[in-house]
Amino acid sequence: MIEKIVDTIVFGTGYVSFGYASTHENTLIIERAELADKHFCGALKVGSDWNTEPKTKYCAELKQLYEAYGLLDGEKADVASMESVFCEFLKKQQLNVLLLTETVSVEKENGLFVVTVYNNEGISKITAKKLIDTSSTETIIAKGLNLLTFHEAADFDIPVKKAFGDDAFVAEGKRETEKMVYVPVGLKESVLSLKLRITENWRTHVSKTGARISMIAPEFAYTDSTLSVKKEDNWHKIAECNFKNGFEAFDFGAQFDFGGEQK
Repeated sequence: MIEKIVDTIVFGTGYVSFGYASTHENTLIIERAELADKHFCGALKVGSDWNTEPKTKYCAELKQLYEAYGLLDGEKADVASMESVFCEFLKKQQLNVLLLTETVSVEKENGLFVVTVYNNEGISKITAKKLIDTSSTETIIAKGLNLLTFHEAADFDIPVKKAFGDDAFVAEGKRETEKMVYVPVGLKESVLSLKLRITENWRTHVSKTGARISMIAPEFAYTDSTLSVKKEDNWHKIAECNFKNGFEAFDFGAQFDFGGEQK
């Protein structure tokens, strides 16, 4: 069994996680999926105010890289295309990340956290002084699935609500005919169970407008009841899903301290 010692373990990838790791040495990020950004790119969450001014050095560098690739247009962002560019940025920073890794258990020993994980290298035990959890869904109050769609229909909102309910909505994408359709779902529903229902309802109510689905998000878009909460000493939960954009989330992580406030 491989054993490691780090200062902080962060559960879940995303802007908060990598923002924290960029300013806190000896941090390890553990993620069960294979995405660097689950909350915006993975969930196809359009967000808002992407023209916000970064507060930290590495966030400013990330924004410059996105601009160089043409992923930003004022307040809008091409979230569906950000993953590979985000990974390019992270590779340059040489941050410590374990993808496709399951967390088996978290135990307390002598005031430290002992985390057991499993991946293709086998079982490992990692000891850390502090934990940050950005992946927990225990305080989620709503979730939905975003659809990347293309269309030119003026009355697009009406058939979308007929197909998916009054809480469904359409958000403007970066491109002229690009729209993100948010489909509200039950807290216990899975992505696989929803795909057939979504495509059937789309075919019945929306396809006649000429709109087409380009992509169904691989990850859910969540709304949490709180932004940051202390679970116990040196263990905080941060809900990245509640941030308006990736830069805001990155800066929050970069400036976070375990006193519960930003630096």
